[in-house]
Amino acid sequence: MTRQQKAAACRGPWMLSDWLHCFDPTEDGAGEDRSWWWWDAGVDEAHGGRVQVVTTGWPFGSGSLSWLIEAGGGTHLVYGP
Repeated sequence: MTRQQKAAACRGPWMLSDWLHCFDPTEDGAGEDRSWWWWDAGVDEAHGGRVQVVTTGWPFGSGSLSWLIEAGGGTHLVYGP
């Protein structure tokens, strides 16, 4: 894409499929090199919530997960059992 085409593409609405590969960067998108998988999420109190993931162990590569939560408005991330 040219610089102008990239700029025009960025102005339109973002689709989940456009950036989902960031969370599954393998060539075929199979997720084999990711160390966490989405399990559950919910609201715990009026201004709080929880996200549960399954991991391959502790510690795990949580950078993309933290980015997703913060991009969605999450703050004060706490990791625990």
